[in-house]
Amino acid sequence: MFRIPENRSTWAGYGLLMIVIAALSFSNLPDLRFDTHDNEFIVDSAHLLDRFSPALFFDNTAIQGRPTFNLYIWFAFKLCGQDPSGYHILQAILHLLASLLLALSFRRLGAGFELSLIAGLLFLINVAHFRAVHWISATGYILALICGLLVLLMVHQALSTGRQKWLWGTIPVIIAAVFAHPSLIAITVFYPYLAWQHGRPIKETVYRTLPQFLTALAAIAFILFAYSDTPQIRAIVHSPGPIDLLQNLLWFWGRQLTTAHWLPESLQLDRSEAWERGVGALFLAFSVLLSLRQKGPLRFWTIWALLLTLPFLTANLGDNASGPSRYLYVASAGTTLIFTAGLNSLSQWIPAQIRPFFMPVLLILLVASSWRSLKEAEAISFYQSGRSYIAQGDIETGALQFENAVTHYPLRVPADGYFRLAAASFARGISPEAFLQKVRPHTPDKPHLDILLHLCAFLKENPESWDRMEHNVRDILDTGDASLLKETARAYFNLG
Repeated sequence: MFRIPENRSTWAGYGLLMIVIAALSFSNLPDLRFDTHDNEFIVDSAHLLDRFSPALFFDNTAIQGRPTFNLYIWFAFKLCGQDPSGYHILQAILHLLASLLLALSFRRLGAGFELSLIAGLLFLINVAHFRAVHWISATGYILALICGLLVLLMVHQALSTGRQKWLWGTIPVIIAAVFAHPSLIAITVFYPYLAWQHGRPIKETVYRTLPQFLTALAAIAFILFAYSDTPQIRAIVHSPGPIDLLQNLLWFWGRQLTTAHWLPESLQLDRSEAWERGVGALFLAFSVLLSLRQKGPLRFWTIWALLLTLPFLTANLGDNASGPSRYLYVASAGTTLIFTAGLNSLSQWIPAQIRPFFMPVLLILLVASSWRSLKEAEAISFYQSGRSYIAQGDIETGALQFENAVTHYPLRVPADGYFRLAAASFARGISPEAFLQKVRPHTPDKPHLDILLHLCAFLKENPESWDRMEHNVRDILDTGDASLLKETARAYFNLG
């Protein structure tokens, strides 16, 4: 790769570059409104904490099992109130901070300087985990990664300097990490691993690890006791079989590659397909082989990626247009370095004459592709936000979010989204005609929109046109599209 000096000026310049790229990549997030449960969690957490109630740790209204997230929401509420723009700006800042900490962690744990900087940048613009950056209720994943990286940096400092105060300092950070997301109990594995790499005696390693392990265990025990009905615990109790878990593992690893810095139009984000699981198997095998060959930091971050994928394999994705995206956030810290190392290995095969230009040009292309794909991913987030508002009866805000989704990338707005909006509007005697006319030129699903536009005529006091509109609707339905028939019936029902 190319060589740059490692000094404070370089780190400062890198930080400035990351800020600029983050601003460009997430500039539209302030326009994104609340999504499912966002507003409820904000109000509940703020209410509990304003009373300094112990219910923060036991109440079922705030996010269960996530006290760190609830504390963050209270702080954010003090700054932003119920304005979603402020929360999204804070979320982008936290993601930027996590990316910078990750680059520093890569470097401190032995990765090359240039490799660390590039991996931190690629994590910042990684498309696979976009949901964790776009959805306010998913901020806990970012907080969990930040706390986990702080623990790693403190452990490294303790092992490098011999000052045990750094190890004792990890205790509250481990609690914060586990309370941000229980999967971060895995962070306790990495002290003995790093101690082994530093050649520390087994007896000393066990002695130094015990306080951390007991702290994490106590935090998990508390969550199990205080939040016995959390979705995570229900998922573990009703865990799928071994074959399903393996398929999810391969799907999640495949998704880390198939949506890393691009978002193929043919890819169904909420669906696990055999070819994508095959990609996951190949990527997992490549990661393991690369870590065995190069050892050092690559082995460490491969273990990280594996351990922090496992807790999410029992998750119920449900009706989620973004698939497992948010569950990939913490694990993608590891896969990003593997991906970057793979690009570095690829560069060794490039002819010597053009090798100095290969990585800079490739990075420019990846940044451009990620920027384009993140805008496409925003369409999914705007669509899901719009669905949430429509379900709550706020048709106007839902229509605005749908309009933003269509503006960003119409192919990512499912046809059923228009029917959701139209059906909810019809049920309240509101005509969505103006919205449908506005988005029609930008969407490929014109038959769906045409039916809804024809149905809008029934809300007008012009009975003479109703028969003609009914005839037009039947002409479109003659195509025999079963989903179109079903959604049209639903629209008629809501009209009635």
